[in-house]
Amino acid sequence: DRPDQTESASIVPTGWLQIEAGVLRESSEEKYPHYSSSGYSTLTEEYTSLQLPGVLVRLGLNEQMELRIGVGYINDKFSIASRDLTQTRQGFDAFSLGTKVAVSEEDGLIPQSAILAALTIPGTGAKHFESEWLVPEIRFAFAHTLSDRFSFGYNIAAMWDGESARHIGYYSFVIGAGLVYDVSCFAEVYGELPGDTYPLHRFDAGLTWLITNDLQLDASYGIGLTDPANDMKGMPFAYAMESFVSAGVSWRVPLW
Repeated sequence: DRPDQTESASIVPTGWLQIEAGVLRESSEEKYPHYSSSGYSTLTEEYTSLQLPGVLVRLGLNEQMELRIGVGYINDKFSIASRDLTQTRQGFDAFSLGTKVAVSEEDGLIPQSAILAALTIPGTGAKHFESEWLVPEIRFAFAHTLSDRFSFGYNIAAMWDGESARHIGYYSFVIGAGLVYDVSCFAEVYGELPGDTYPLHRFDAGLTWLITNDLQLDASYGIGLTDPANDMKGMPFAYAMESFVSAGVSWRVPLW
């Protein structure tokens, strides 16, 4: 499932353990309305987040289901230039526990499909990255083979933030292409659709190198396509990702 944001519809083979790990550096900003005697302005917080590493462990339980455990170590740095303020926070993100279940194999116009369900568990991470409640996510993953070289995948999902009952819609579309030998590339559009506030659309692209059948390296880069801070519409704050860069490895071994 590395390195794109679209989860694959494939299941790890029965009895195999697959470890997907990577480093990610993301730059983003939040803007807040600021009122003073001189009038209205916006206060900007700039964020730099380093995930070192982010790890997803996948275990094939049978031909239809895999177990998934995810965790990451995060180092955040944020600053407010107008107030000459810089702070950092670091620690483990909360653990997520989930499963992926195969639904259908590809057959003509019928895509390969799977359902993913996950829960992020409160009390399993550093206090800076904790949530008050369980954080559920459900995702539907689909994939089509377009030719010997090209494939197309897409996801539809709903997720929560662990702080309120408000859910967030999610979508992604990715095109993958085989280049030369065991090198492939992808390009992807994805985003969040909260419903009661602005949507966040993003783009990323990257490369994968299949060194052996059981070992793959990857690299990717992404940018934000929307900047809701330009029109806050009375919202308490506005968030926008500026860019990210990531590199990682996926490796699997048979257990039984």
